[in-house]
Amino acid sequence: MGLDVSSSVLVAACEPWAFTQRYPLETREFCKAAERRGLRFDENDLRELWRVGALVPFVEVRDKPLHQGMTPSTPEPAFPGGRLHELQVARNTGRLADPMKLGYRPQLRWHRPASARYRPAWWNGLLYSEWQVLDLETIGRLLRQGSVRRRSGTHRWRCRELDAFEAERARERRDLTALLVALEARYFPTIEARWLHLVVRDEEVWEVFAEQFDPLGVLNRLQRSPEDLLRLADRLLLNAESIDPFGRDWAQLVRRAPRRSWQDLSGTALAAIDRRMAAEVLLRCYEDLVVRGEATPLADRRDIFHSETARISYRSGSLDGSLASLGLSPHPGVVVVVEGETEEYFTPRVRDQVQIPQGAEVMQSVVLRGVNRDLTKLAAFASAPLIEEAAGGNGWLLVKPPTQLAVVIDPDDPYDTPEKVEQQRQKIVDEIVSVVRAQGVDPARDEIDTLVTVTTWAESCFEFAHFDDDELADALRRLHPDCGRLSKEQLVLALGFQRQHHRDIKVVWKKWSKPQPRKTLLAAALWPVMRCKLDLVAKDSTAPWPPIASALVDAYVRAGARPRGRFLLHGSRIEGR
Repeated sequence: MGLDVSSSVLVAACEPWAFTQRYPLETREFCKAAERRGLRFDENDLRELWRVGALVPFVEVRDKPLHQGMTPSTPEPAFPGGRLHELQVARNTGRLADPMKLGYRPQLRWHRPASARYRPAWWNGLLYSEWQVLDLETIGRLLRQGSVRRRSGTHRWRCRELDAFEAERARERRDLTALLVALEARYFPTIEARWLHLVVRDEEVWEVFAEQFDPLGVLNRLQRSPEDLLRLADRLLLNAESIDPFGRDWAQLVRRAPRRSWQDLSGTALAAIDRRMAAEVLLRCYEDLVVRGEATPLADRRDIFHSETARISYRSGSLDGSLASLGLSPHPGVVVVVEGETEEYFTPRVRDQVQIPQGAEVMQSVVLRGVNRDLTKLAAFASAPLIEEAAGGNGWLLVKPPTQLAVVIDPDDPYDTPEKVEQQRQKIVDEIVSVVRAQGVDPARDEIDTLVTVTTWAESCFEFAHFDDDELADALRRLHPDCGRLSKEQLVLALGFQRQHHRDIKVVWKKWSKPQPRKTLLAAALWPVMRCKLDLVAKDSTAPWPPIASALVDAYVRAGARPRGRFLLHGSRIEGR
């Protein structure tokens, strides 16, 4: 006796590699899968759902052959032990049955009998597909509408009978499960863009199976058409949209997450992902048919509405854009640029002392050496807006929120006069404008201009701007044995002379004996003094802020004031780009 080809579940279960990506579930395992999706019931409830035809076990493994065995022609991975192994053996020996064809049998056990207490291998032979969790919305409604009856001293739930429409929908859902079981081994591992996820480690064996896979042949055996794939995928995607608790923006971000993270979801969020994964399997099969010339390209179809943007593989714009839509961004609101070894030492410590959070999404501080060479390139990298798409009129939607650049440096050439400072600032603005123009947009310069500020310390170097001559002299005396044979008074005068002539503090020890002081060691010696100044500011609001602290706090306030969401840059398209 041959296989009953009128049973779609048997045809699907006998396909090569069936159930190898989503294992078959026993009754108790199926109840746990349903509970993860927010619906709790037990084996007794499953029995009732089968009785009325609402949720029938997918396949049943029998003790005796019912038809001729179906050994697959394609090599399969080995699964020693477990229910999948038993299912494959039953398929090969003709002991696999369709429970719907056999009919509901009240005498069938659903719980381990007491006599099987010491027989861990006991099993009633029933298996469910994990794709049957797609039925849970209907099952939940039936559970709420049933009644509870007292029987044999216990209360048991009893399901109401299905009407003709509900019975037909139950059969349609069962046929959908069969279709997914038949297609899952080929397309389920590829639903995450650019990644292959296999339950088995042997990719070479799977690649042989994928190369030999005939999607149209599978559809013909299941008495399905390519159009059915689109119709069913549409229904799944529209249903996913209706139940997804995340809404549009969060759902886009969830779909960007790695596939392994989807299993951390629960309730209706996981149920929505189930529907999107099922739809993706169907649509990837359809796209495979298009490549083979056996189906009409989606772009050419007009007879079926297709929810393209709801696909789990759909990427609308960039990840930065998806984050910005939710008011999130890993990009800082302000980048503070300082120069020199002393600034490199003080900046993180001052930031910690004034309790500015270290989160890079708010503010970043960068120390440059050789500012004349690198500053404009840093500006282009950190602050240049990235165009995503036109937003109508003369507006352009940005990939990420704008980042301001706040440069604070020594007043050395070419930053030794206000006019030169402005010239250098305009060079930075020019570089940012050039980056935007390279993207085909001539931006409104006044909007770019607000992204860049350049200021200099009030004194010739960081040390003179933050410490008086007495403080500097005490620190130098702790670092050098004789300070060039200068007394403290003479050292204070020497420091004052260099300060007055707008020179760097390094000139003071230029002729001292070796080892001469180094700026990093001087910074460490001066840190207790800086900390005392910051503690004073915390206690007395009228106390002056050290300039480095003032620059960092001001940048942090500006970063926090940046609005959340998507941003527009105004400008005109450059023709020919």
